Amino acid sequence: MLLYSGINKMEGLVRRGILSLFLLSIVGLFIVVNNVEAQDIDLNKESITLSPAINKPTTEPGAIISDKLTILNTGKTEYRFLLYARPYSVKQETYDPNYTEVNDRTEAYQWVQFEKTDIVLKAGEQIVVPYTVKVPSNVQSGGHYAVLFAETQPKLIEGTQVARKKRVGSLVYLTVDGDINKSGSMVDWDVPLWQTKRPIAGQVRIKNDGNVHFQANSTIKFKNIFGRTVLTHNQEHIILPGTTRRISSTLERSLPVGIYKASGGVDFLEKNNQLTSKWIVLLPIPAILGLLGLAILFILYKLYGRYKKRRRGVKITHRGKK
Repeated sequence: MLLYSGINKMEGLVRRGILSLFLLSIVGLFIVVNNVEAQDIDLNKESITLSPAINKPTTEPGAIISDKLTILNTGKTEYRFLLYARPYSVKQETYDPNYTEVNDRTEAYQWVQFEKTDIVLKAGEQIVVPYTVKVPSNVQSGGHYAVLFAETQPKLIEGTQVARKKRVGSLVYLTVDGDINKSGSMVDWDVPLWQTKRPIAGQVRIKNDGNVHFQANSTIKFKNIFGRTVLTHNQEHIILPGTTRRISSTLERSLPVGIYKASGGVDFLEKNNQLTSKWIVLLPIPAILGLLGLAILFILYKLYGRYKKRRRGVKITHRGKK
Protein backbone atom coordinates (compact mmCIF):
# COMPACT_ATOMS: atom_id res chain seq x y z
CA MET A 1 0.00 0.00 0.00
CA LEU A 2 2.81 2.38 0.86
CA LEU A 3 4.37 1.68 -2.53
CA TYR A 4 1.13 2.49 -4.39
CA SER A 5 0.57 5.62 -2.24
CA GLY A 6 4.05 6.88 -3.16
CA ILE A 7 3.46 6.15 -6.82
CA ASN A 8 0.14 8.07 -6.74
CA LYS A 9 1.83 11.07 -5.14
CA MET A 10 4.54 10.99 -7.79
CA GLU A 11 1.89 10.87 -10.51
CA GLY A 12 0.21 13.91 -9.03
CA LEU A 13 3.45 15.87 -8.96
CA VAL A 14 4.22 14.91 -12.55
CA ARG A 15 0.75 15.98 -13.70
CA ARG A 16 1.00 19.32 -11.93
CA GLY A 17 4.50 19.91 -13.31
CA ILE A 18 3.40 19.12 -16.86
CA LEU A 19 0.36 21.40 -16.53
CA SER A 20 2.49 24.29 -15.19
CA LEU A 21 5.04 23.85 -17.96
CA PHE A 22 2.26 23.77 -20.56
CA LEU A 23 0.77 27.01 -19.29
CA LEU A 24 4.16 28.73 -19.21
CA SER A 25 4.85 27.56 -22.75
CA ILE A 26 1.56 28.94 -24.04
CA VAL A 27 2.19 32.27 -22.30
CA GLY A 28 5.64 32.44 -23.88
CA LEU A 29 4.25 31.79 -27.36
CA PHE A 30 1.64 34.53 -27.12
CA ILE A 31 3.56 37.30 -25.38
CA VAL A 32 3.39 40.44 -27.48
CA VAL A 33 5.98 43.08 -26.88
CA ASN A 34 4.70 46.53 -27.71
CA ASN A 35 7.28 49.26 -28.04
CA VAL A 36 5.83 52.63 -27.28
CA GLU A 37 7.82 55.45 -28.74
CA ALA A 38 8.41 58.34 -26.41
CA GLN A 39 6.79 61.50 -27.64
CA ASP A 40 8.17 64.92 -26.95
CA ILE A 41 5.21 66.81 -25.57
CA ASP A 42 5.80 70.52 -25.40
CA LEU A 43 3.49 71.88 -22.77
CA ASN A 44 4.14 75.45 -23.89
CA LYS A 45 3.18 74.60 -27.49
CA GLU A 46 6.28 76.20 -28.97
CA SER A 47 6.59 75.44 -32.66
CA ILE A 48 8.31 76.92 -35.69
CA THR A 49 8.36 75.86 -39.34
CA LEU A 50 11.00 76.62 -41.95
CA SER A 51 10.55 75.98 -45.66
CA PRO A 52 11.73 74.69 -47.99
CA ALA A 53 13.20 71.78 -46.02
CA ILE A 54 15.57 70.94 -48.89
CA ASN A 55 16.86 73.09 -51.75
CA LYS A 56 18.90 71.64 -54.64
CA PRO A 57 20.07 74.48 -56.90
CA THR A 58 22.49 74.08 -59.81
CA THR A 59 24.77 76.93 -60.84
CA GLU A 60 28.15 77.87 -62.32
CA PRO A 61 31.37 79.19 -60.75
CA GLY A 62 31.14 82.93 -60.04
CA ALA A 63 27.31 82.98 -60.15
CA ILE A 64 24.98 84.59 -57.62
CA ILE A 65 21.89 82.65 -56.60
CA SER A 66 18.85 84.49 -55.22
CA ASP A 67 16.44 82.50 -53.11
CA LYS A 68 14.21 82.81 -50.05
CA LEU A 69 13.17 81.13 -46.82
CA THR A 70 9.73 81.14 -45.25
CA ILE A 71 9.53 81.14 -41.45
CA LEU A 72 6.24 80.46 -39.70
CA ASN A 73 5.66 80.77 -35.98
CA THR A 74 3.09 78.01 -35.46
CA GLY A 75 3.29 78.22 -31.67
CA LYS A 76 1.46 80.42 -29.20
CA THR A 77 4.37 82.59 -28.10
CA GLU A 78 6.08 85.58 -29.69
CA TYR A 79 9.66 84.78 -30.70
CA ARG A 80 12.82 86.46 -31.77
CA PHE A 81 14.64 84.44 -34.45
CA LEU A 82 18.21 84.49 -35.64
CA LEU A 83 19.09 83.28 -39.13
CA TYR A 84 22.53 81.83 -39.87
CA ALA A 85 24.25 79.23 -42.06
CA ARG A 86 26.45 76.31 -41.04
CA PRO A 87 28.43 73.59 -42.86
CA TYR A 88 26.62 70.33 -43.50
CA SER A 89 28.15 66.87 -43.70
CA VAL A 90 27.40 63.45 -42.24
CA LYS A 91 29.05 60.92 -39.94
CA GLN A 92 29.01 57.16 -40.24
CA GLU A 93 26.78 55.19 -42.59
CA THR A 94 23.77 56.13 -40.47
CA TYR A 95 24.18 59.71 -41.74
CA ASP A 96 24.30 61.44 -38.39
CA PRO A 97 24.38 65.16 -39.25
CA ASN A 98 27.55 67.18 -38.67
CA TYR A 99 27.20 70.97 -38.55
CA THR A 100 30.78 71.85 -37.59
CA GLU A 101 33.26 70.21 -39.97
CA VAL A 102 34.51 72.53 -42.70
CA ASN A 103 36.09 71.11 -45.85
CA ASP A 104 36.05 71.73 -49.61
CA ARG A 105 32.52 70.32 -49.80
CA THR A 106 31.00 72.19 -46.83
CA GLU A 107 32.33 75.73 -47.27
CA ALA A 108 29.13 76.83 -49.03
CA TYR A 109 27.75 78.25 -45.76
CA GLN A 110 30.31 81.04 -46.10
CA TRP A 111 28.74 82.11 -49.40
CA VAL A 112 25.26 82.75 -47.88
CA GLN A 113 24.05 86.27 -47.11
CA PHE A 114 20.60 86.91 -45.57
CA GLU A 115 18.66 90.10 -46.14
CA LYS A 116 17.68 89.90 -42.46
CA THR A 117 19.21 87.86 -39.67
CA ASP A 118 17.28 89.10 -36.61
CA ILE A 119 13.50 88.72 -36.77
CA VAL A 120 10.60 88.93 -34.31
CA LEU A 121 7.41 87.01 -35.08
CA LYS A 122 4.19 86.94 -33.14
CA ALA A 123 2.26 83.72 -32.72
CA GLY A 124 0.78 82.67 -36.05
CA GLU A 125 2.82 85.12 -38.12
CA GLN A 126 5.15 84.25 -40.98
CA ILE A 127 7.85 86.05 -42.91
CA VAL A 128 9.67 85.47 -46.20
CA VAL A 129 13.38 86.23 -45.97
CA PRO A 130 15.39 86.62 -49.20
CA TYR A 131 19.01 85.49 -49.29
CA THR A 132 21.80 85.14 -51.82
CA VAL A 133 24.52 82.56 -52.41
CA LYS A 134 27.65 84.07 -53.97
CA VAL A 135 29.61 81.23 -55.53
CA PRO A 136 33.37 81.88 -55.88
CA SER A 137 34.76 81.81 -59.40
CA ASN A 138 37.56 79.40 -58.47
CA VAL A 139 35.37 76.80 -56.69
CA GLN A 140 35.70 73.14 -57.67
CA SER A 141 32.94 71.43 -59.61
CA GLY A 142 30.47 69.10 -57.94
CA GLY A 143 28.44 69.17 -54.75
CA HIS A 144 28.65 71.75 -51.97
CA TYR A 145 26.55 71.52 -48.83
CA ALA A 146 25.21 73.82 -46.13
CA VAL A 147 22.30 74.14 -43.73
CA LEU A 148 20.34 77.35 -43.06
CA PHE A 149 19.07 77.63 -39.49
CA ALA A 150 16.32 79.67 -37.90
CA GLU A 151 16.88 79.66 -34.15
CA THR A 152 14.61 81.05 -31.46
CA GLN A 153 16.09 83.41 -28.89
CA PRO A 154 13.71 83.23 -25.90
CA LYS A 155 13.98 85.25 -22.76
CA LEU A 156 15.28 83.67 -19.57
CA ILE A 157 12.72 81.55 -17.78
CA GLU A 158 11.64 83.48 -14.71
CA GLY A 159 13.50 82.46 -11.57
CA THR A 160 16.16 80.48 -13.47
CA GLN A 161 19.28 81.04 -15.55
CA VAL A 162 18.03 78.72 -18.29
CA ALA A 163 16.93 79.92 -21.73
CA ARG A 164 15.46 77.34 -24.06
CA LYS A 165 16.38 77.55 -27.73
CA LYS A 166 14.87 75.79 -30.69
CA ARG A 167 16.10 75.69 -34.25
CA VAL A 168 14.97 74.27 -37.54
CA GLY A 169 17.10 73.87 -40.64
CA SER A 170 16.85 74.00 -44.42
CA LEU A 171 19.40 71.84 -46.25
CA VAL A 172 21.14 73.19 -49.33
CA TYR A 173 22.51 70.67 -51.85
CA LEU A 174 24.31 72.95 -54.29
CA THR A 175 25.74 71.64 -57.56
CA VAL A 176 28.43 73.68 -59.34
CA ASP A 177 28.64 72.80 -63.02
CA GLY A 178 31.89 71.73 -64.66
CA ASP A 179 33.65 68.41 -64.46
CA ILE A 180 30.79 66.45 -62.90
CA ASN A 181 31.36 62.80 -62.01
CA LYS A 182 28.23 60.83 -61.15
CA SER A 183 29.18 57.38 -59.94
CA GLY A 184 27.80 55.01 -57.36
CA SER A 185 27.20 51.38 -56.52
CA MET A 186 25.14 49.17 -54.25
CA VAL A 187 27.48 47.70 -51.67
CA ASP A 188 25.22 45.32 -49.81
CA TRP A 189 21.68 44.04 -49.25
CA ASP A 190 21.50 42.53 -45.79
CA VAL A 191 18.51 40.86 -44.17
CA PRO A 192 19.18 38.74 -41.06
CA LEU A 193 17.52 35.34 -41.41
CA TRP A 194 16.60 35.01 -37.74
CA GLN A 195 15.11 38.10 -36.11
CA THR A 196 14.05 38.04 -32.48
CA LYS A 197 12.11 41.28 -32.19
CA ARG A 198 9.75 43.52 -34.10
CA PRO A 199 9.89 45.36 -36.39
CA ILE A 200 11.57 43.00 -38.83
CA ALA A 201 14.17 44.82 -40.91
CA GLY A 202 16.54 44.75 -43.83
CA GLN A 203 19.09 47.27 -45.05
CA VAL A 204 20.71 48.42 -48.27
CA ARG A 205 24.11 50.11 -48.40
CA ILE A 206 24.82 52.50 -51.27
CA LYS A 207 28.17 54.11 -52.04
CA ASN A 208 28.76 57.41 -53.88
CA ASP A 209 32.09 57.35 -55.72
CA GLY A 210 31.50 60.60 -57.60
CA ASN A 211 31.82 64.29 -56.74
CA VAL A 212 28.13 65.20 -56.54
CA HIS A 213 25.12 63.91 -54.65
CA PHE A 214 22.45 61.71 -56.18
CA GLN A 215 19.05 60.41 -55.12
CA ALA A 216 18.34 56.74 -54.46
CA ASN A 217 14.76 55.44 -54.54
CA SER A 218 14.20 52.11 -52.81
CA THR A 219 11.18 49.81 -52.81
CA ILE A 220 11.21 46.93 -50.33
CA LYS A 221 8.39 44.40 -50.20
CA PHE A 222 7.70 42.13 -47.26
CA LYS A 223 5.61 39.02 -47.98
CA ASN A 224 4.29 36.30 -45.69
CA ILE A 225 4.92 32.59 -46.23
CA PHE A 226 1.85 32.37 -48.48
CA GLY A 227 3.22 35.00 -50.87
CA ARG A 228 0.85 37.79 -49.85
CA THR A 229 2.46 41.25 -49.62
CA VAL A 230 2.02 42.59 -46.08
CA LEU A 231 3.92 45.85 -46.64
CA THR A 232 5.59 47.82 -49.42
CA HIS A 233 8.14 50.33 -48.12
CA ASN A 234 9.11 53.17 -50.51
CA GLN A 235 11.92 55.56 -49.56
CA GLU A 236 13.89 58.41 -51.11
CA HIS A 237 17.38 59.26 -49.87
CA ILE A 238 20.20 61.52 -51.00
CA ILE A 239 23.70 60.03 -51.10
CA LEU A 240 26.54 62.51 -50.60
CA PRO A 241 29.84 62.19 -52.50
CA GLY A 242 32.54 60.14 -50.81
CA THR A 243 30.10 58.43 -48.44
CA THR A 244 28.30 55.12 -48.02
CA ARG A 245 24.75 55.32 -46.74
CA ARG A 246 22.88 52.57 -44.92
CA ILE A 247 19.18 52.65 -45.76
CA SER A 248 17.02 50.60 -43.42
CA SER A 249 13.58 49.27 -44.28
CA THR A 250 11.43 48.05 -41.42
CA LEU A 251 8.06 46.35 -41.22
CA GLU A 252 6.50 48.45 -38.48
CA ARG A 253 3.25 46.49 -38.30
CA SER A 254 2.87 44.17 -35.33
CA LEU A 255 3.27 40.79 -37.00
CA PRO A 256 2.83 37.40 -35.39
CA VAL A 257 5.57 34.82 -35.20
CA GLY A 258 6.18 33.49 -38.68
CA ILE A 259 8.25 33.27 -41.85
CA TYR A 260 8.49 36.22 -44.24
CA LYS A 261 10.34 37.16 -47.40
CA ALA A 262 11.92 40.50 -48.31
CA SER A 263 12.63 41.61 -51.87
CA GLY A 264 12.57 44.75 -54.02
CA GLY A 265 14.80 47.13 -55.90
CA VAL A 266 16.86 50.33 -55.65
CA ASP A 267 17.01 52.94 -58.43
CA PHE A 268 19.80 55.51 -58.69
CA LEU A 269 21.83 57.10 -61.49
CA GLU A 270 19.41 55.67 -64.06
CA LYS A 271 20.14 52.13 -62.92
CA ASN A 272 17.73 49.64 -61.43
CA ASN A 273 19.32 47.30 -58.89
CA GLN A 274 17.12 44.30 -58.14
CA LEU A 275 17.37 42.91 -54.63
CA THR A 276 17.48 39.14 -54.27
CA SER A 277 14.70 37.60 -52.21
CA LYS A 278 15.71 36.81 -48.64
CA TRP A 279 13.82 34.83 -46.01
CA ILE A 280 13.14 36.08 -42.51
CA VAL A 281 12.18 33.94 -39.52
CA LEU A 282 10.49 36.12 -36.90
CA LEU A 283 10.87 34.26 -33.62
CA PRO A 284 10.97 36.47 -30.50
CA ILE A 285 12.70 35.19 -27.36
CA PRO A 286 9.40 34.50 -25.50
CA ALA A 287 8.28 32.37 -28.43
CA ILE A 288 11.57 30.47 -28.38
CA LEU A 289 11.12 29.78 -24.68
CA GLY A 290 7.55 28.69 -25.35
CA LEU A 291 8.61 26.25 -28.08
CA LEU A 292 11.37 24.94 -25.86
CA GLY A 293 8.83 24.42 -23.11
CA LEU A 294 6.54 22.54 -25.47
CA ALA A 295 9.45 20.33 -26.58
CA ILE A 296 10.24 19.51 -22.96
CA LEU A 297 6.54 18.92 -22.37
CA PHE A 298 6.42 16.44 -25.25
CA ILE A 299 9.43 14.56 -23.88
CA LEU A 300 7.88 14.41 -20.41
CA TYR A 301 4.63 13.18 -21.92
CA LYS A 302 6.44 10.34 -23.68
CA LEU A 303 8.36 9.42 -20.53
CA TYR A 304 5.19 9.54 -18.48
CA GLY A 305 3.47 7.25 -21.01
CA ARG A 306 6.28 4.71 -20.71
CA TYR A 307 6.10 4.99 -16.93
CA LYS A 308 2.34 4.26 -16.88
CA LYS A 309 2.81 1.33 -19.24
CA ARG A 310 5.48 -0.10 -16.99
CA ARG A 311 3.31 0.47 -13.92
CA ARG A 312 0.44 -1.49 -15.48
CA GLY A 313 2.86 -4.37 -15.98
CA VAL A 314 3.82 -4.21 -12.31
CA LYS A 315 0.13 -4.32 -11.23
CA ILE A 316 -0.64 -7.29 -13.49
CA THR A 317 2.37 -9.20 -12.13
CA HIS A 318 1.34 -8.38 -8.54
CA ARG A 319 -2.21 -9.68 -9.09
CA GLY A 320 -0.86 -12.85 -10.72
CA LYS A 321 1.15 -13.61 -7.64
CA LYS A 322 -1.93 -13.28 -5.48
